[in-house]
Amino acid sequence: RHRAWIVGAEKTCRALAEVLADKELFIADGHHRYETALRRQAQLRSQLNVSDHAQPFDYTFMYLANAEDKGVTVLPIHRALAPEMDDGVDPEEFFEDLREHFLLKKLKIDITKEGAGAAIMQRVAEMGAQKPAFGIVLRSGQAVVAKFRGGVKRGDIIARKIPMAIRALDVTLLHEVIIRQAWVGN
Repeated sequence: RHRAWIVGAEKTCRALAEVLADKELFIADGHHRYETALRRQAQLRSQLNVSDHAQPFDYTFMYLANAEDKGVTVLPIHRALAPEMDDGVDPEEFFEDLREHFLLKKLKIDITKEGAGAAIMQRVAEMGAQKPAFGIVLRSGQAVVAKFRGGVKRGDIIARKIPMAIRALDVTLLHEVIIRQAWVGN
């Protein structure tokens, strides 16, 4: 059984807003719902020709959790990059950049065949038994498993200031090192 309460007291809401004002919010799950809420807000503002004061569609439901809570688990399920993110990226440079912090294993898998995804996931599970590993499939069909080498503090390779609890997540390695630094930075 779960309980929910409306916190409507202005003083309480203001105090909560002050506590969170300088904090970064990481959306571990639900980013699609958030993006949909933003699109719906823009659509209704346009249809109703409203731009000045707060409307009911300016708010959406969310669940906030302390990332440092021992019970919070965030797993990187999958990420698909938009096609325009391929522009100007040299796959060989990308892999060379990854080799600094990851062991790479090229997979001989035809990604157009049934079961290819499961085969890649199996290899990721095998290689990632001790350290984080990620399956990477390029538009060309090239498939690779990248296993984190370790031996370096994540804070030394993650450029942005991110709370320790978030930095320790495998998904942060994926986003900050593989995508942001090696792919986008390529």
